[in-house]
Amino acid sequence: WQEWIPGQGDNEEPERTESPEPPVRRVLRFGRVPLLLGGALLLFGGLPWVARWVTDLWWFQSLGQGAVFWTRILPQGGLFGGAAAVSGAFYLLHWRFAVSRGLQDAQGPHPAGRWIFGAALILGVLNGLGAMDAWGVVLRFLHAQPFGSTDPVFRKDLGFYVFALPFWRFLLGWASGLWVTTLAGCGLIYFLGRSVQLLEGRPWVSPLVRGHLAVLGSSLLLLWGAGWWLDRYDLLLSPGGIVFG
Repeated sequence: WQEWIPGQGDNEEPERTESPEPPVRRVLRFGRVPLLLGGALLLFGGLPWVARWVTDLWWFQSLGQGAVFWTRILPQGGLFGGAAAVSGAFYLLHWRFAVSRGLQDAQGPHPAGRWIFGAALILGVLNGLGAMDAWGVVLRFLHAQPFGSTDPVFRKDLGFYVFALPFWRFLLGWASGLWVTTLAGCGLIYFLGRSVQLLEGRPWVSPLVRGHLAVLGSSLLLLWGAGWWLDRYDLLLSPGGIVFG
């Protein structure tokens, strides 16, 4: 046997070769540009609305009708807050899920990741502003009263056509717009992440994202089907119809 001497002969320690570490996936970070852009749009878009709101309040108070002013403002504020929160959360949930799915097929950070939060915030606020105009429809639905007469075709109280039907049409239109925007955003994210491509002139969808797109698409078709179901009442509501002819 050979005496071991550090650093001499065959007893030297072999060079250690480090095994390559797996690549680290970069974590998406929201940049400041989308937040600043969204804040600027909200500021310049909200200032005119605040000015009109304060002017109307002073005018109603000068006439001693402050309670009438709040009868309109409170439902509008509730609709704005509810619609903005629900739509913004819906956008953010689905678009972030789309990013997490798209990253499994794409190399590197997703190009749309840092814009998602800002886009969801801005579109949620715009959705809420659009829903505010339906405050009268919602109040009529919440305080609906029967008319005591029914139509001869569907056997529904005439109050349904005045109070309930406009509300369901508004809700259906709002939900359809929400689903269309969400589906379009998810399609764009998947396209940028190469989960949806055109290969040899034919569309190709990754198996990882087919379920998500299928759920959104089928839900949108169900909403459109519900709209067709409501359209059957148009014959009774049209000029010269049975109900209001």
